[in-house]
Amino acid sequence: MKKSITPPSPLIVKIVIAMTFVNSWVIFEELVVDRHGLWRYVPFYRVGLFCTWDVLVLAVILLLVFLGIAPLRRALGRMVRNVCNKQKQMSDYSLQQSANYTYVLLGSGPEGR
Repeated sequence: MKKSITPPSPLIVKIVIAMTFVNSWVIFEELVVDRHGLWRYVPFYRVGLFCTWDVLVLAVILLLVFLGIAPLRRALGRMVRNVCNKQKQMSDYSLQQSANYTYVLLGSGPEGR
């Protein structure tokens, strides 16, 4: 497998990315969870205080940003390519089958001759 040709991100870039995601989480908490009263349905949630959910989101963000997302991105890219190739093969097969069926119904084509 080829190695990535892009250099790893500097620490300051990773810190800024992590801060951006944490800020997005805080905005989501304030605008969606707190304002619409969804906090009533979330266990261990404390309105306006640092809670278990904040610790969990912070840990996930730090793990994803500082451990690197490149292996996950490569794996996701492979998975998407595999799915697209399978769909293309299936659509080619179904087009071929529908063309054969049309030839049989119309009495022309390879089967109707």
